[in-house]
Amino acid sequence: MKHNTPPPRRNVKGYLFGALFMVIGSFFIRHNLYYLISASVFLTLALLCRVNFKFKSELAENNPL
Repeated sequence: MKHNTPPPRRNVKGYLFGALFMVIGSFFIRHNLYYLISASVFLTLALLCRVNFKFKSELAENNPL
């Protein structure tokens, strides 16, 4: 199933909080590779939600100023 809508920008705070939680948790857990990989995935998702190129390009096409 392919979705054409990008993730909303309101998810950025949640992804950043999840990444911060995973990085802090990696200092207390012996097998921390899982936590660091998860944190990098969360940071990537936060960046994609924040930038949101597709949504911005659609707005520019629909609203020529």
